[in-house]
Amino acid sequence: MASLWLSPLMAQDSGPKLGLSIREFKNTKKISLAPCPSKPNCVTSIEHPTSESSHLMQPIQGRAKSVSFSKIKYLLHIDGAKIVRETNDYIHATYTSSLLKFVDDVEFYFPTDQIVHFRSASRVGYSDLGVNKRRMTRLKLKFQQTRD
Repeated sequence: MASLWLSPLMAQDSGPKLGLSIREFKNTKKISLAPCPSKPNCVTSIEHPTSESSHLMQPIQGRAKSVSFSKIKYLLHIDGAKIVRETNDYIHATYTSSLLKFVDDVEFYFPTDQIVHFRSASRVGYSDLGVNKRRMTRLKLKFQQTRD
């Protein structure tokens, strides 16, 4: 049976397809973030069969899930992001550029105490000139530097 993507936490219908997906293959289920499109304006910490190496980054090395969750929310707040959705193991936030008002979506998934997966992508355009990769590098560094 071909793999099936269900999205129980999808964003609004008019926007990009975001949220946690349940991938079923050979009687196993894996919860994950959506893969990056082929455009270079997306980075992710989750490798998918269709992932390009230029999209991949290492996940954030977390602490206890509740601590990691709180730290990510704090860092998003001080970094100017707007949190638009959260569950007990997922955060979806947006960044809006000041000049042209372009929106980027940033998602975090907390599958375990020690790992924080993420996906950061531009909604429009082809290239983001490395904005999403720099953002996630900066957030990862701040995460590691802040005290629990």
